[in-house]
Amino acid sequence: MAKSALLEWDKPEPDDRVVQEVQAFLGRNVPLNDPRDDQPQILGFPVGEPDSLGIEMQYLALKRNPNNIGLHTTDSEAEEGFQGSQKAERLFIGMMADVLGSDLRGVDGYIEAGGSTANMAGLLIGRNRTHLYDEKEKPLKNAKNKTAVLCSHITHYSILQNASNLGIGEVATIGKGDGTRVHLLGTDEDGHVLLNQLEMQLRDLIKNHEDISNIIFVGNAGTTMLGSVDNIPGMSDIIGQFKQRFPEKIFHFHIDAAHGGLIAPFLPELPTIGFANQHVDSITIDPHKMGKIGFGCGVILARKGYFDWLASECPYVPGGSRTISGSRSGAVAISAYAAFRRRGKEGVASYAQSLKDMTKEVRGKIAALGIEMFGSDLNIIAAKTSLPADIRMKFIVHGDDRMPVDMSNPHDKERRSIWNIVVMEHVQKGISRFEDVYKEWLAANQS
Repeated sequence: MAKSALLEWDKPEPDDRVVQEVQAFLGRNVPLNDPRDDQPQILGFPVGEPDSLGIEMQYLALKRNPNNIGLHTTDSEAEEGFQGSQKAERLFIGMMADVLGSDLRGVDGYIEAGGSTANMAGLLIGRNRTHLYDEKEKPLKNAKNKTAVLCSHITHYSILQNASNLGIGEVATIGKGDGTRVHLLGTDEDGHVLLNQLEMQLRDLIKNHEDISNIIFVGNAGTTMLGSVDNIPGMSDIIGQFKQRFPEKIFHFHIDAAHGGLIAPFLPELPTIGFANQHVDSITIDPHKMGKIGFGCGVILARKGYFDWLASECPYVPGGSRTISGSRSGAVAISAYAAFRRRGKEGVASYAQSLKDMTKEVRGKIAALGIEMFGSDLNIIAAKTSLPADIRMKFIVHGDDRMPVDMSNPHDKERRSIWNIVVMEHVQKGISRFEDVYKEWLAANQS
């Protein structure tokens, strides 16, 4: 067998050597809170330091290495030997359901690796749904349904990626092909989907492609670049009207709340994003973003029984398979439960408000530098300009060089560059550093 040119690992290494190597690896990562002077400051990363108790409990659980395979919010059988971590996941999912206006009597859910795979589950449920049930009133899925997806042009890339991978298709405009693709909707200047375009394109889709059986709508509760929260109640109302007019079709409303799911519900000025909206069917939420949980903790929630549309034969696992991932870490469930149990709903709400207050303060500082910004629903500040290259070398931000100038027209050929800041505790020091650097740049370029 040929040996790797990168690593000789045939013989065991002593522990202290392995520790040194790992420390060297981690030394190349830029710390969120306190980077060295020769390292860039992270300003555009939607995650903070995990809750300390959550870390401790995850380490404790990892020593037992529990596997939470299966769906644990139902009464069905489950894999033997991991009842404790399964219960922790069930209780944690109940917390997430509560935040989003429901409980385990109304929804099911489980922990996924992240928002992208959670979004895949939401789309797959929508694609597989039919009006057909077996003699036990269990849903019969149909992966051959002709499906279309409607979402705004700034919806997370995973929606387009998953639509392609699931055979739904890639981006198209109304009137092209057979309609089984992703149809992009325009937004207002601050990134909120335009309801009149949603209604118009839905009407045109049904009229021009009568054989489309399933229509999936994606509402955003925190777009990646702008942090914009769509008018979910308004979208739900439109969907309800079309359900009445076209009862033979399947309408599935999925909310991508990966970023805003733990913030928006606690800010009364924002639209209600959760299951209180009658026609919302599934929701993605990422506790590893704004929930102080380590990575590997995305959550998918759906109305009771909807995960049966994901069911696959799995004879050696009690209860079968109704999840995207098979084996899943029970240690993550333990960590998430501990961290949220420690803080309580009041603590989560307080943190959401503190992020909003922090964002208002940072917006004032960015405005004082003469930088024009988009509106801000959550803790994301997006600048309507590119970041100068010599400044970008000193700060890690996310940018988009293909944002349409006319936000109402997803296919506008005129594009602009934008960049953003995700406001959390760890950016406070970085913002002060950014102010100084940007002022120096302004002085050098205005003289």
